[in-house]
Amino acid sequence: SGLICILLLSTINSMIIIGPRVSKSIGEDYSKLNFLANENKEESPYLSLIIQLALALVYLFTASFEELIIYTGFVLNIFTFLSVMGLFFIKENRDRFKLKKLIAPILFLSYSLWLLLFGICTKPLESGIGIGVCIFGLFIYFFVQQPKSKIKA
Repeated sequence: SGLICILLLSTINSMIIIGPRVSKSIGEDYSKLNFLANENKEESPYLSLIIQLALALVYLFTASFEELIIYTGFVLNIFTFLSVMGLFFIKENRDRFKLKKLIAPILFLSYSLWLLLFGICTKPLESGIGIGVCIFGLFIYFFVQQPKSKIKA
């Protein structure tokens, strides 16, 4: 258990360092979120770090450890499922896929879908919160999208 604690500390440390910089990059890419790109004199994205801290504290004070693990596992499973499913929609992959190359992704998607459905059936509150957070993120994504410029010829 001591080794696991040490490994978790290194993971947490890397997420504290990387998380605000990812938010900073998002702020640089999307003008509606440009406040995330603000840096202090040490070139640290302080506002992104404060937002990350606030979210972590909300999670910490509103849920038990078990609920957090179930919720985060559920959300991570949604995104790994969508990532693997995306392989089937990449045009270049459609031509290259043979049946034997499809077996592993299909098995993975089947197992992931089963895990998602099992999570919804056994832990509906945590799963519902995870789905809600994903839908909220989708709304944010559509809100920050730049309008497509129409090229006039």
